[in-house]
Formats: sequence, structure tokens, C-alpha cells
Amino acid sequence: MLTLSDQINHLKKLGFTGDLTEIKKMYEGKPFDKNDKEYLKLVGLSKRLCKDYSELLSIPTKDLSATKVDFIEKKKKFFLDAIFCNQSNYIFACCPFPDVLIGSVKFNSLAYINRDFTVLPGTTLIIGRENSPQSNLVMIANNCTFGLDNEDSDSKNIIVDDDVWVCAGASVKNGVRVGRRSVISLGAFVDKDISPEFIAGGVPCKEIRKIEPDYISKHHLKLERTDEEIEKILRHLNTLGFNGDMTEYVKMLNGENYNCLQSTMIQISNFTHDLCAQYSNSKTTKNTRKEIIDVLFPFRGKDFEVGQNIYMDILGCCTVGNNVKIGNNVCLAGNNLIGNNVTIGDNCIIQGIGHDTHYLGRRLQQLDNGQLMEICTSGAIQILDGVNLESGTLVSPNTIVKESSQPNTILLSNGKSISREDEFKL
Repeated sequence: MLTLSDQINHLKKLGFTGDLTEIKKMYEGKPFDKNDKEYLKLVGLSKRLCKDYSELLSIPTKDLSATKVDFIEKKKKFFLDAIFCNQSNYIFACCPFPDVLIGSVKFNSLAYINRDFTVLPGTTLIIGRENSPQSNLVMIANNCTFGLDNEDSDSKNIIVDDDVWVCAGASVKNGVRVGRRSVISLGAFVDKDISPEFIAGGVPCKEIRKIEPDYISKHHLKLERTDEEIEKILRHLNTLGFNGDMTEYVKMLNGENYNCLQSTMIQISNFTHDLCAQYSNSKTTKNTRKEIIDVLFPFRGKDFEVGQNIYMDILGCCTVGNNVKIGNNVCLAGNNLIGNNVTIGDNCIIQGIGHDTHYLGRRLQQLDNGQLMEICTSGAIQILDGVNLESGTLVSPNTIVKESSQPNTILLSNGKSISREDEFKL
């Protein structure tokens, strides 16, 4: 695992020649001077590297030559090694807009890091336990924050153990350990340790259910898609140059479990993420943004507006009605049916997709043909006509949204809601 000596030597290679005493204190979880010159230099360089990495992801690669794509991939690795202290071999994938200080994450396990991944200054996030098998995979979904102050603990470390899945919008306090093979639910506020092999959620987060080998989610909403609709989506993908095996993609559209690491799914997913990063780039022109929306939303009605940035998991699976307005920094994942006259405010997460909760499925598996397998559960979300989702609303998979929400609310599939206001007061 990354040591203090590794962290300091890495900074020296990046050009730090001054007194690193305060940075050492920070890495050790001790009180440190946030006005220290070298610390401020570290903050500035970290932000630039994260920004440059995100801009690199916004470069369209689908039509580039193999040589240029290889060059971009090498630059990605360079930035990830600079940010994460030469630990890029542990990063299964890292999406745009990370916000971390150089050296603040220590890897013992493979990790999938989605967009808007934040580790607050002074916190050390430890992913996996030492000597973890390479099949272990920690998944951190989009808009997760690690490192909130914890009056009950002096530790600045957070440990996310092997095979953990942290769902979108979750936040974790310092000093917390999330036990192996656990699932932290959408928007959870984790302020204490979570036992191994538990589903935990809420504000504050509580252990809800032990994950037994025969565990099956009780809620599963499917959108009824006609053969004609599926054919239209497949034709849309074909015009974009995707001609591979669409079996897993069709499974996703039909609400069945599917392998998100099948080669065609990876290609479509990466292409979607690249488009979203390009759309969110401030240098992207208005006309190019319109073209991107045409690609991402082949099923949409009239008078459709999207804010300055958006994130979609996989293109083509979101159906939008007439007069729909989507704000800034909105995430749309999985099968979503958005009705007419709907408004989705800033920083909302519409999470109609998940991963296999059964702990045996929390590990990467390799098929006989050499491809990797990670099972996703394709749920759905339906937002009915006239609904207004206020800023910060999080919608969990398999939910039918019938009424407008209050700001900073988690909407659950059983019709209940959880306020996140207490979390935002901290």
C-alpha cells in the first residue's frame, strides 16, 4: 500500500522542493496549516491535474486513428498516475471531474470511480484491504463525497473494504469503515461503521438488511418497450457505427440483468461518457451540444432543454416527453421514462440502474471467451406528467414518481422519501 515515503517522493518528482512538513502532517491525519505555501501549491496542482484529465476525456475518440487513441490513453494514464501516486493499475475506470488532492487515495483493490468523485482535503481514502485478490472490485458511483468532519472520531482515514458498492450521491464521514461486500444506498449519509455484507442506507445511514446468498430485490419496475422501439434504438446505434453483438444492450432495454462489461456495452458506454464530457466542456459550441443531445436522446418530444452539463450512463435508454427542462449537473442512468411538462432541477440523480447485490456477484468474473463479466440490474424510473423535481432530488431505481419533490430529497421505490436537509446543515 502507498506509504508516507511514497507520497512525499511522488511530490518531489512533481517539482515540490520546499518544506513539506505541513503536507506530511496532512497525509498522517494530523492538524496542519491550510495556509502553508507548499500545501496551497498542492491544492492548485491537484485541481489543474483533475481539470486536465477531465478535458482529455471530452475529446471524441470514436473516429480517431488507433495511433491517436493510444496517445490519448497514455495521457490518461499519465494524469491518473500523477493524481493517484502511480496507482493507475488499480483503477478499472475513472470518469470525469474527480476532485482529490494528490496522494489522498490509497488502493489495495481494483476500483471503478464514477464522475464527480470527491475526497475532501485532509482525508485519506483507503480502498480495499491489503493483499486483495485482483478479482475484487470496489465501485464508487457518481457524486460521492468522502471526508466530512466527524466529531466522534479523530481519524482522518476512511476505509472502503473489498467488493463494496457505494451508490450515487452518498457521502461518508472521516473515521468510518465500510465492511466488505456491503452496499451503501443512493444518497446515504454514512457517519458510522457499516458491518460486512449489509445493505445500508438513509440519513443518517443505518444497516437495513444482511445480504444473504439468496437475496433478491423485491422491487423491479420494467418499462414496456415495443419491438418497434427497440428496432429504432438499434438502428440509431447502427448509424453511430455500433455493429457488434447487441444481446446485452437489448437485455438492458427489456429490464433484464445484463453484463455491463460485454465488449459492445463497454464501447457504447465509453462513447456515451465521452459525449457527456464533451457536452459539459465550456469550449463546446452550441451547435455541437445540440448534435450531442440528438445522439443521447433519440426518443424525445418538443421543447426539450438541458443545462450546461449532463451525465448519462448509456445513450438511447431515456425516453422524454414534451416540454421537459433538465438543469445543470443532472445524472440519468438506466431506463427512464420522463413524461410531459416535467422539470428536473440542478444536481438531481435519476438512478434507474444498479449492480448485482448478491455478494458473490460483487467480484469480476471472466467468461470462457476471455471477456469480463459484471452483472447489472436493469430497473427503471418513470416520472409522470407535470412533476417538478427540485434541486438535489435523488430518485432510486424502480420508482414511479407521481408527485413533485422537495429540495435535497431521496425518493424511494416504496413511495416514501428521505430528507437530506440535516446532512447539508453539517
